[in-house]
Amino acid sequence: MCGFIAHHENILICGLTGVGKSHVAAALGHAFVERGYTVLFTPTFRLVQELLAAKRNLDLPRALRKLDLFDLLILDDISYVRKDQAE
Repeated sequence: MCGFIAHHENILICGLTGVGKSHVAAALGHAFVERGYTVLFTPTFRLVQELLAAKRNLDLPRALRKLDLFDLLILDDISYVRKDQAE
């Protein structure tokens, strides 16, 4: 179950609105926490906003190092992020 973390691989959960993608991702996150992994579950738009703010404040390297402390990042609703060049 944890092989994709060891291999630094990404997993995408795709499907129609309301079918339980976020619920499944949260359940996986809880399972990994129970196994001793550090997990960050966040809406993608919030992480993008935080990283853009860190970039504006010349603090992006520290913000990225903070993300490196987690074994698993779960980014919810990635398709809802507006994408411009900075994002």
